[in-house]
Amino acid sequence: MFSAIIKKRALKDRLDEDALTSLVFDTFKYLPPKYLKKFLEQATNLDKEKLGDVVSIPEETSEFKFWESYFQEDLKSSLSAKDLETTGTEPDLIMIWSNLVIVEESKWISPKSSEDKLEEDESEEREKSKQNSQKLYDQLARELFISKYIAEREKINEYLLLYITNSLTFPKVEIEQTIDSAKRFIEDEKEIRRRIFWTNWRNAVVILQEIFNNKEETEIFKKMAKDLFEALEKLDIYFPFQGFGFLEKLDKDDFPSEKLLKAKKIFYSYTKFSGFDFLMKMPLPAEELLKSPFIFYSSYYWEFLKKIESVSSSLAEQEKIFYQGGKNG
Repeated sequence: MFSAIIKKRALKDRLDEDALTSLVFDTFKYLPPKYLKKFLEQATNLDKEKLGDVVSIPEETSEFKFWESYFQEDLKSSLSAKDLETTGTEPDLIMIWSNLVIVEESKWISPKSSEDKLEEDESEEREKSKQNSQKLYDQLARELFISKYIAEREKINEYLLLYITNSLTFPKVEIEQTIDSAKRFIEDEKEIRRRIFWTNWRNAVVILQEIFNNKEETEIFKKMAKDLFEALEKLDIYFPFQGFGFLEKLDKDDFPSEKLLKAKKIFYSYTKFSGFDFLMKMPLPAEELLKSPFIFYSSYYWEFLKKIESVSSSLAEQEKIFYQGGKNG
């Protein structure tokens, strides 16, 4: 499958979420478990807590269950809600350790599949009705409760929901909607908030590069990581955007903006960058910055050049503006 993607013979028209889930987690399933642990630990919740700080993930191989179906009766059991009205749910992946259950839901472009529609009304009677509602259609809330159900069934202490998307920022609105739905069945909001985590597919790329650049790692594991890395690259999944914090450091007294111009070298991280707003915040004019002979940028696109009138294709040729892969320096 990796070769078919790399050679653009598969998934060339539309990225399939199920295929993406399989590509990433089937690879992690056979790699040393410490790498899956690293990938999961950096996920965050609405309170900006890292998953690895909330629960301990064993450095051992988990049980993987892909696309298992759970039904209304399973949710009724975990929520003690006899009259619960909902639909069945099929998480993309369930990972089970001796002390932890993680239910994972994958998305690429599409949002979560369904939400609870609660009517807006200020009256106390309507508010009470909303709290007592036995309808539960929010996809992520259902899957959170499935993780609770599995943990209770297997006598496991901890359960979490992991939401993985293509979003560059935390999907705050979606998660808040899920928390509101879940609060109708578990009153402790703090308990719900600590159990719902999010991460981006691009964060897996960082782990993969670490593996195949590790001289001490086994060759077969390095090859597996390299194959997935190149397949994700063909699917436009690159390094996560790291921000421009390094530019702030360059503006300090030990490296003022005047020296930045003289250095004539700027390195950006791997990403599909979409704007130059940061230039407006810098103490030097954007025109002077763009005159610097060497600007290193790692995206595969020249689209940003069209947004800046002062930069033409001839200028790009003369001034040697390069696109270069790699992390920011």
